[in-house]
Amino acid sequence: MDPVTVAIIAAISAGSTSGVTDATKKAIVDGYEGLKALLKKKFGTNSDAAEAIEKLQANPESPG
Repeated sequence: MDPVTVAIIAAISAGSTSGVTDATKKAIVDGYEGLKALLKKKFGTNSDAAEAIEKLQANPESPG
């Protein structure tokens, strides 16, 4: 799995873990949103990468 996919999955998984403080959740969400914005800026909002992020976000359990 490529590093970007691993980072996105880690952010989604970490946000769903119980016992995480609100500050930690906010930091994870902010980091995830920043990563998505960076990828969209680099590859374009209509790129395959942007589409893959949206699909992964809609269904985190989907295969890579």
